[in-house]
Amino acid sequence: MSAEGAKENVGMRGSESEIWIARDEQNQGKFERGVQDESELSDNYATGNGADLGQSSPWGTNWSGTREQDDQDLDTTRKHSPDAGMDVDWSPSTRSLTGPFTPNRTFSADEPSMPNDIAFDDEEIFAEVKRAIELSSPDTLMKSLLDKNGASVLPDALFTAAMRVICSGEMLEDLMRQHAHINDLQAHIMRFKPLKSVIADYINALDQLVSQRRAAGKKLSTETYAYVLHASHTVGSDSNARRYWSAMIEDGVVPDVACYNGFLGAHVWNDTLPEYRKRSRTTSFNMLARDNFYAGTPYNNYKIRESGIKELTTTIFSEMLKHKHQANEETICHVMVGLAREGDLKALQKMLSRVWDIDVDRLMRDDDRPPKPMDPTLPLYPTERLLHVMSFCYGINGSIPTALRVVDYISRNFGMTISENVWESLLQWAFVHSRPKPSKHLDPPNLDMIAVHRVWETMQMEPYKIKPTLAMFDLMVKTCWKAQRLDDMIDVMELAMQLYRNDAASYRRLWWKLDRLADDGQDGPVIEKVQRDLDHLGFKVERNSLAIKSWAKLLLGLTRSKNRNVGDPVGEHLCYVKIPALLASKFGHFFPRVIEYYIPTGHVVIEKKTQNEATLEHQGKRWVRTLRNQTMDRVRRRLGHEWVQPHYTNRRLEQADWAPQMEESPLGPADPELL
Repeated sequence: MSAEGAKENVGMRGSESEIWIARDEQNQGKFERGVQDESELSDNYATGNGADLGQSSPWGTNWSGTREQDDQDLDTTRKHSPDAGMDVDWSPSTRSLTGPFTPNRTFSADEPSMPNDIAFDDEEIFAEVKRAIELSSPDTLMKSLLDKNGASVLPDALFTAAMRVICSGEMLEDLMRQHAHINDLQAHIMRFKPLKSVIADYINALDQLVSQRRAAGKKLSTETYAYVLHASHTVGSDSNARRYWSAMIEDGVVPDVACYNGFLGAHVWNDTLPEYRKRSRTTSFNMLARDNFYAGTPYNNYKIRESGIKELTTTIFSEMLKHKHQANEETICHVMVGLAREGDLKALQKMLSRVWDIDVDRLMRDDDRPPKPMDPTLPLYPTERLLHVMSFCYGINGSIPTALRVVDYISRNFGMTISENVWESLLQWAFVHSRPKPSKHLDPPNLDMIAVHRVWETMQMEPYKIKPTLAMFDLMVKTCWKAQRLDDMIDVMELAMQLYRNDAASYRRLWWKLDRLADDGQDGPVIEKVQRDLDHLGFKVERNSLAIKSWAKLLLGLTRSKNRNVGDPVGEHLCYVKIPALLASKFGHFFPRVIEYYIPTGHVVIEKKTQNEATLEHQGKRWVRTLRNQTMDRVRRRLGHEWVQPHYTNRRLEQADWAPQMEESPLGPADPELL
């Protein structure tokens, strides 16, 4: 079988989301293989002074040469995303076939602007764009740049400023953080657009902006390319970053440190989608699967050994040093993530020692001497990013005690506060590594479940005083349930319920605010901020409601194991006291319509509401959603309008043929549980 036929066969045998690219040998170029020793690499990079560029060996040849390959030269399988206007590659390419700077698919530089019969005044567009930049309104900018062809006529400086706002992550970062706690099935249950489609919409919009700008004969600046590469990093799109990098080289633009950071970040954080998210740990099974050339989703995301993630990371980093760029804190963090994904903690710790004088081995021996003083104005001075990277790197390698010690040490000696996101990451990894496994499991848990309680208690003590989020409450409730600590579980549930009700009340107030702004005739940029806040808070309320419903089912399931022995006081107290009290409280709404649980002498079935009553409740929910959609649609957004605020559909209502009743306020019922 020929090489081309073998590649085609591999593509057919892979998963649907895999992309195998067969490239013409004359356009591929020669790329030198090999990995520089990581300890030598970190030796070359000293605190505050950057690397000795004379010690940095070159990596690759002609990686920045002009690419003149047409679309027909690529034989690629593409994943078509619904709700998107173009094909989007979801999986990283097979890196044994392509270099790190090779795009997964070509970037069309000559795409014409969308036909538009309406003539717009350039000065009017300029004024609108300037005001949207001042108000940090990315959606208004997209309307001006795409719908009014502003991407083709804006001056370079103004277009770059507009792309800074669009790519800043303000539109997407909070929503992606919320999506990190759910999978596609849960998104479907909550009637939200899945994360894959959300990212596809965003990437397609960026592609249109870049294509129209380049089709007008205007090259993007280095700063603009840095912004779009940062956007690829934000959404975790390795393939998108490759295409932007290729377009940048075609335009003859010389990348700077920000470009390298965005490009490297898109490679090492390429696991935002749910199907890849749960295979980040360096367990023996995951590493064995990632080492297999034919492994499909989700193991094809980060290859190891030859052409693996560590080799790719060090290659890009060495190229950056070779071109005399001084790395900053973000660069070093991305490199450490790439090393940690292959389990190379020794190289990571040597880099920590060389750059920030943090000796982890000494620290674990209770030697708490402070590091050497460092000027806070240096680009390498640590920030919260380093804390989060430490929690992630040690978390995926199962070293939670080390992560806690290192994070605390850095925060104390560099004057930083450990944020809520870092604590949530630490609690998440403690939860993952403490889950009981079968006795013959290849990777038994390396932590007791008490470790989750210790992290939980530590983060709420002085000097941290972190208020738990409902995602943290969810981890704690499940830990108490697994340990069968019923009283602690119910106490945590009650605290979480109060947080949920506060969020639901804030959600209703935001709807009132949006309704008033729309009545007052406020323009798009002012209303857009409230719409984004509504999306983020509405997502949180819906997700938290789903979590509380799952807790109620877990509690009902405990009655079986607790009532196996007649006369067990714990089981009797649970089924005769605790559950009836919860049913009569504010938790009653979150229990299933038909409640079933065990008692010491039998089985109880309670029908909380009839089918007709359930239909009436869903009719009220649809009524509220329809009125709120009308309020939201008064100022329709160019991108993301229905990511979190979709039209309400319900099978029970369709079968009953209930028609929505339109009247009164869009706020709906006063009961927050009906949100």
